[in-house]
Amino acid sequence: MVVAAKQALGANKSVSVKIRIHKNIDETIALLKRVQDAGVDFVTVHARLRSQRSSTPPDLAALKVIKSHFPDLPMLANGDVNTIADAEKTVAMTGVEGVMTARELLINPALFAGFDSTPREAVEKFMAYAVATGLRFELILHHVNEMMNKMATKKERRALMDARDVVEVIDWLDSRWKVQRYRMPS
Repeated sequence: MVVAAKQALGANKSVSVKIRIHKNIDETIALLKRVQDAGVDFVTVHARLRSQRSSTPPDLAALKVIKSHFPDLPMLANGDVNTIADAEKTVAMTGVEGVMTARELLINPALFAGFDSTPREAVEKFMAYAVATGLRFELILHHVNEMMNKMATKKERRALMDARDVVEVIDWLDSRWKVQRYRMPS
């Protein structure tokens, strides 16, 4: 798949692969050797087994071993990166070039800008872009609910989830913050 994607996309596009580690680390190394030989530009390694849930800590020791076998292959770590400090610790402990996160960015899209929790301005900008671009209501509701994870109680977020349209979401936010109507950020 890597070879076909590289051929189809041409030299100006990158192709990456995201994997989870195998119980037998040698299998992970063999897989990464195959994708490296196929010409992958970088890999992301989720440092958990496929069967492990997010409540299981990532295996950073295994990731360090894996990275040591591929010093020239750009590698990102995935798993339990919830703050800038987590990112820095993961890079320092494993030798990878960077990190990626998914769940925490839904909750705090300003994470990599250095915010430990979602600033109000991020929610306001999201709403402005969502309204201006016609983002589907279900996606707006989902993203606002995630961003409000640490700013509202479960009961308050349940009330948000009862919203039937964008106006009700804006009204819910206004009632919390008494903010001006959302405008496209400059």
